[in-house]
Amino acid sequence: MAKKDNYKKAVDSAKALEQNAVSVARSAQQNLSELTASAVGNVEFASEEVVHSAKKLAKKVNQATSSAVADVEFAGESLVHKTEKAAKKAKKVVASLKDSLEE
Repeated sequence: MAKKDNYKKAVDSAKALEQNAVSVARSAQQNLSELTASAVGNVEFASEEVVHSAKKLAKKVNQATSSAVADVEFAGESLVHKTEKAAKKAKKVVASLKDSLEE
């Protein structure tokens, strides 16, 4: 009788272990699914942040480029104006020298 009881206890223990193992496996699978979904969400959010940051950076680069182009254009116009002024002064000096030489 004791052997039968021991056998029954062993079978019951094995069944309980099996049920616990199944429960742990299901719980692990559920946790893994939740972690995977969370990771996917985090990656999607990070991707959106990267795109947003890239757009902001592109806008800043565009603004800086536009500003640099405007500065170069202004400097070029200023240089042309100063060169024209210098050319006029040079013409006056040449004309004055010609007049002086003719006298």
